Amino acid sequence: MLLDFRAALLVMGLLLCVLGAAMIAPLLADLSARNPDWRAFAESAAVTLFAGGALALANWGRVESMTRRSAFLLTAGAWILLSAFAAAPFYYAGLDLSVADAVFESVSGLTTTGATVLTGLDSMAPGILLWRAILQWIGGIGIIVMALALLPMMRVGGMQLFRLESSDTEDKLLPRATHIAGAIAGLYLTLTVLCALAYRATGMSAFDALNHAFTTIPTAGFSTHDLSFRYFDSPAIEWAGMVFMIAGALPFLAYIRMVRGGTLTERIDPQVTALLGTLVVLVLLFAIWLHFEHDMDAGTALTKAGFNIISIVTTSGFSSTDYVGWGSFAATVFFILTFV
Repeated sequence: MLLDFRAALLVMGLLLCVLGAAMIAPLLADLSARNPDWRAFAESAAVTLFAGGALALANWGRVESMTRRSAFLLTAGAWILLSAFAAAPFYYAGLDLSVADAVFESVSGLTTTGATVLTGLDSMAPGILLWRAILQWIGGIGIIVMALALLPMMRVGGMQLFRLESSDTEDKLLPRATHIAGAIAGLYLTLTVLCALAYRATGMSAFDALNHAFTTIPTAGFSTHDLSFRYFDSPAIEWAGMVFMIAGALPFLAYIRMVRGGTLTERIDPQVTALLGTLVVLVLLFAIWLHFEHDMDAGTALTKAGFNIISIVTTSGFSSTDYVGWGSFAATVFFILTFV
């Protein structure tokens, strides 16, 4: 029975190694800031790399034994293991968090939920802020790559989800699921870099730009400031955020579809046109309401309506204003939009 699960254990070990290596970045950030929390990351990285390496080496060479049961084990086990080890820096850093709070923060990050138990972000050590952002960035791409890798292994017709045409032919977007995963990872990285550059160009510091790029593309929502985007008070930054929240929310295979040959109709994903059309209508209607009901100038109304509606619809979780203060009508609309 153990042999049946060695492939899953191998992959979980490798994922832990990746997580441990990722802890080096916040470790260096705290070292450069002379913050003692670097020790929490150093110890957590060492333990995580040791556990991941031991698990991988103990099960090396068994990838071919992946079965449906081991695939299910991998899916559940990876989330549990990574969340547990990712919580270690939160617990051992100088945050005075309980085990439950530390695990909550790591789970929220890896699942890109965006809920947090932390306050006082503006004065927090750079390592913790960067670690929160890295977890969301890993979680955002991990879900996609895990699905692409696991569904074909499970032989449940998972690749049907990623077809570009509705025909019954065996032609796929790319020849192998691993190629699709590679293309998506490359696109994910490219969007992240472009997002960071856009934030930097519109006024964010380099550190803020990197952190917010890590949490914008996965539409996740962690910020380096308690006020989120309200801290920057910049329409240019908000418009950059709008562009990349939408970019991160679109189906990634739709980007690949756009660069393929064929007619314009064949290259445009109907999901994309439906989402963009819905957002345009919602933003325009709400901006008009803000203009007349709250006497906002047209530019401000369009910016505030656009940023906050896009953030809600894409589940990004950022905010650039306290829209609850706009009244019960606005609060009701935004509550309904959370389901969209």
